[in-house]
Amino acid sequence: MRILHNSKEKYRRLIHMRKDDENTEFLKQIYKNAQMGCLTLEKITTMTDDDNFRNMLQTQLDGYKEIFHKAENALDEKERPAKGVTAAQEMSTKMMINMNTMSDKSPSHLSQMLIQGSTMGIIDMTKGLQNYDGLLPDTRQLGTSLLKSEEAYVENLKKFL
Repeated sequence: MRILHNSKEKYRRLIHMRKDDENTEFLKQIYKNAQMGCLTLEKITTMTDDDNFRNMLQTQLDGYKEIFHKAENALDEKERPAKGVTAAQEMSTKMMINMNTMSDKSPSHLSQMLIQGSTMGIIDMTKGLQNYDGLLPDTRQLGTSLLKSEEAYVENLKKFL
């Protein structure tokens, strides 16, 4: 009887560890996605002279920052390090933005670039929400919040195409 109890306890701990790992991994994904949004928008916001476009980008940047900080705090509470975009990835992103905007910094072109990035975020969040079975409600809500934000950003950016 004791062996059976121990094996049930081990199974319960294993399931708990798996759920904790899923939550941590998804939080890291949210963190990294939001950080990439911040980096991209901080760079692109300086490239436009269109006040309406810049204001919309600033609103999006504020949204990414809020989600970024929530993911960071959740990871801190779990005592898990928040691993975001590496210095090499950041430099690569900035170089790609510079290359893609050398000849065209119009709101239309910048919107197209941002829509492509947000679409990647939509895919990442959708896959994470569908593939991680053991997400805690707070983690699921944060991922859903980022997903809904990305979808709204795409809709707002379409107005500038």
